[in-house]
Amino acid sequence: MKKLINRILGFGRKVVNSAVKAVVNVVVGIAVKVADKVDALLAAFGVKPLLTDVKGDLATNTIGAIIVAVVVIGLLIAAVRTFFPNFFTTMFNSMSQKLNANW
Repeated sequence: MKKLINRILGFGRKVVNSAVKAVVNVVVGIAVKVADKVDALLAAFGVKPLLTDVKGDLATNTIGAIIVAVVVIGLLIAAVRTFFPNFFTTMFNSMSQKLNANW
């Protein structure tokens, strides 16, 4: 039974990890597109960039995207708890009842 519980928890972790990765990829993609548009607009008006050294740009964008993804997921959890106050407790209670019935 412990193996079954560990498998279920492992699957849940994989789902959450893949969801976080997907959100991070989307946020990074949007940030890159916005930065490209801003650069194009600045170039169109003849504005030169202040910073020419952009080493570490990818790492900074990735860290920022991870922070944004964590905030978005936290807001989603807060919204679910606000609109469905017993959602998580009933879900976990029903899961534990089903698992204990097979014990």
